Amino acid sequence: MHLIDGNPPSLVDLPTGAGKTDLIIIWLIALAWYAQHRGSAKPVPRRLVWVVNRRVLVQQVDEMARDLAAILDDASEPISNLVSSLRSLCRPTTEKVFCVVQLRGQRVDDREWSLDPTVPQLIIGTVDQIGSRLLFHGYGQGKWARPMQAALLGVDAWVCIDEAHLVPAFAVTLRQVRELATRPLSGDIPQIVKSFFDHLPFWVTELSATPGLPSPRHGTVFRLESEDETDEIIADRLLAKKTRRVLWKPQPDQKTVPRDLAAEALRIAQETPGSAIAVFCFKARDAKAVAKSIAAKYKGRVVLVTGRIRGYERDRLGENKLFHRFRQKHTEPMAVADAQPAFLVGTSAAEVGLDADASAIVCDFGNLLTLTQRLGRLDRRGQLSRLAAARNGVPPTMTIIGGFRGKTTDAQLQALAAQLKAAHPPTGPEYGAEFFLGAPWSVVVGKDRVGGSEEDDEPVHDESDDNAGKKPGVPDAKDSATWRVLGLPLASAPTSEESEKTKSDHEEIGVTKAADADTEPEPGDAGTPKLAPATSAREANPAYTWLNDKFAPITAGPVVVPPLTLATLQRWAATTARPSRFLPVHPWLYGLLPDEEGAALVGIAFRLEIDILQHCCEDEDVDERRDQTWERVHACLAEFPPLRSELHFVPLGEARAWVADPAIKRPAMAHFDGDEWSDSINPKNLQPDSVLVLPTSADPSILEAIFPTGEKGDLSEPTWDVFNALASDGARYRRQVETKSSRLATGRPGAYQLSIGGAGGPEEEKAVGSETEEIDCAKWKPARTVLRFAVFGIEYKLRYWKPRRSDGSGVSWLVDHLNAAGSYGEAIAKALDPGNPFIERLLSEAGEAHDIGKDNDKWQRAMGNTSTWRNDNGHDESVRLAKPVVERPGSTVGYRHEWGTLWMIKDRTGPPMLAPDEASARLWWDLYLHLIAAHHGYFRPSMPDRGLNSPPTVTRQNPVRLMTTERYARLQRQLGYWRLAYLESLLKTADVAASRETETESVDED
Repeated sequence: MHLIDGNPPSLVDLPTGAGKTDLIIIWLIALAWYAQHRGSAKPVPRRLVWVVNRRVLVQQVDEMARDLAAILDDASEPISNLVSSLRSLCRPTTEKVFCVVQLRGQRVDDREWSLDPTVPQLIIGTVDQIGSRLLFHGYGQGKWARPMQAALLGVDAWVCIDEAHLVPAFAVTLRQVRELATRPLSGDIPQIVKSFFDHLPFWVTELSATPGLPSPRHGTVFRLESEDETDEIIADRLLAKKTRRVLWKPQPDQKTVPRDLAAEALRIAQETPGSAIAVFCFKARDAKAVAKSIAAKYKGRVVLVTGRIRGYERDRLGENKLFHRFRQKHTEPMAVADAQPAFLVGTSAAEVGLDADASAIVCDFGNLLTLTQRLGRLDRRGQLSRLAAARNGVPPTMTIIGGFRGKTTDAQLQALAAQLKAAHPPTGPEYGAEFFLGAPWSVVVGKDRVGGSEEDDEPVHDESDDNAGKKPGVPDAKDSATWRVLGLPLASAPTSEESEKTKSDHEEIGVTKAADADTEPEPGDAGTPKLAPATSAREANPAYTWLNDKFAPITAGPVVVPPLTLATLQRWAATTARPSRFLPVHPWLYGLLPDEEGAALVGIAFRLEIDILQHCCEDEDVDERRDQTWERVHACLAEFPPLRSELHFVPLGEARAWVADPAIKRPAMAHFDGDEWSDSINPKNLQPDSVLVLPTSADPSILEAIFPTGEKGDLSEPTWDVFNALASDGARYRRQVETKSSRLATGRPGAYQLSIGGAGGPEEEKAVGSETEEIDCAKWKPARTVLRFAVFGIEYKLRYWKPRRSDGSGVSWLVDHLNAAGSYGEAIAKALDPGNPFIERLLSEAGEAHDIGKDNDKWQRAMGNTSTWRNDNGHDESVRLAKPVVERPGSTVGYRHEWGTLWMIKDRTGPPMLAPDEASARLWWDLYLHLIAAHHGYFRPSMPDRGLNSPPTVTRQNPVRLMTTERYARLQRQLGYWRLAYLESLLKTADVAASRETETESVDED
């Protein structure tokens, strides 16, 4: 890779296990090299943004990053030299030279990472989290954070999409973002500004080829070269790629496939003691059924991983001792306990990006990308393949059970493949209208069949007259193409003799019933099971030939994604109006066609706070009392919201149906729509990434429609409040639970569940006492918010704590804050582009002026600067505050200090610095005014009416307001969406840094 030449690969196409994650180390070394040769070298982005599938368990990336961060803390050579180089990129007061940010798990405050743009960072996040932020539409973000985080992901950043073939729609969107974000600046921009952004590149790289898309037109493709194959580790990976085999066993009755998967796994376990066997299913209910069947024979030897488990459980999977069996070398001697087989059963959560290495895989039929992903979990390190080659033994095997060839004819497949190829000509626009509309798929889709999900639009397998003349549809075409790529037989049904023999074998193994979510398998015979007949297995084409097949692009399905237009970006980038629910970002992340992978999700958490709301009025039906309780709970949720790792993610359609079902007696709930909390939920108002918070005492039976059952068949574990267990990982607040009631059960440390009338709780391990958790008062200060529960003889109290950034004795004076903001702004500019007077003076002068609108009697009184406070503290009337000195500031009666600042400086005759020409002077002055106006998120493009003292009439607009709107439009045209937002973010971070010198509160989006 030629990173130091400024030529990152647009595509990294390496075999499984070949070390794609080593790109992190390569980037960090290249960044340090750039720091050492900053005057002459091509720039390398400070932020590496690693985008993962939302169901992925990223142990491999996360552990490498954590180990890397620990190594950088070592002061010995040569590490000290690298650390010194990285430090030269940061502003002087920065503590760390490298940070790891986990947006997907919410291990840190999701705003904290954005408060220093000079620090090198590895940012790990899902398509939902990274994609929404990059498009100015960050889920759960306010007007202050949305433009800021979009800028930090779109400037001075390298975005890498891991397993890009799983999210082709986002790959298309990201290619368009790269084209828009890297467009040359307009001709009237002075060279000194162009030079600044030249030092802050934006790179995009896709990790793994995407069959449904052509290779990116920009950049190069990084593949292994001939000399790489001599490397011992790479040689093992390549050997595994060529050695692994795939078998297919027919099963015409899809209802019995879960039973057959369990039987095949048990057969392998009996034949090969100590095996690590992975079983993959498309549907979560099938995975749970298979796990039950296997557990009946091998109790305690099954790990179940589905996409429905929340981050709390996912992030702790690494603590599971049985799971470690899938991470050790297959050639290592096993302990006596591990002589038994280990089973990993799951859906795509276990297939995608999981650093697990199975010795055998059993799975149901799926499209080619799914099968390829599953195969990547088989003998990842190539150890079994080497043993098989040395001993001439049986190679590592993945067995596919069931599936159908489909009804799409060879002629239709040929025509579709030709049209897909023609949709991506080598010259001209990379994407035309036909591509965005999915027009090539008209070969298999008629007017009455517009795509569909694999689960809802299953292929038709009968020959009735009703189906005559109908086109087969997208799912059928994908399955048919996969069938052809694998080289499976045209006749998919087994002979009657084979079916009877397989049934007999199942009965002897102990799997005698079709496994489903409601059927417990019979224990069966504990003796040695017999093998399935050899004639029932057919070997597929070698897996290393699959993606080169002419039908492989069909197996990815249509990539129907809206084009990223300037009008769409303008709406998302604006903050004056609330985000529109009619323009969600989800189609640009996952496409327009419904599918399991891209289903819009709603988060569901369980909190003791909602138990207070649920039971506050059960003894007396008093609406006023409930309203008062909701006010306190609402204030708590607004200030102390759930973390993402607390959330179970449920498909949007299922959540809407559950909320709308009149037969369900729903408990009290709180709903966050991305902007506000409410206690009334209309199913139509649920949107992608909405959050519902339920009480921990909710009746498990009413949750069965949206939550999977646990291993014991109950739902108690998913309904626990786990915030305290997660807060130790990093959160912007802490919470204490104080009680002496034995009916507030605790399981793992920091997990709670309220048991009302003995309903729905697991057996209590211990009662909580008032000494549950000690809070370090040197780091945390108590908030005034306290919630109390006292019903049915049960009492508990919830106390909240905020970070303490100072001893709290200091007062933030306005003049000191302005001077500090100016100094921090100058320091940030020097760290980003040393010797650039335009940017240095811009941030310095804007920092020194950004809050002068606070020198207003109305604002000062609201913040606590009253005659009483001044007399009590010995201050005269001239003192001016920068931050409040009261816990709850009063109303400013519609006054906005940014608006006041603009009025105070609007009559200045010119910029406070000399510019080389008139165009530079005008740009500087425009930026100076805009950065001040937008530093709290407003004035993109304008201030809403509610923020003005006297809202203007239709016929009379305030001229300053109109000028800010015109200025914003002009700057956005000149600089582009991400670059303008980036300059805004620099003043915002300078403001935050200055506030934290005396401020004890968290960042306020105001």
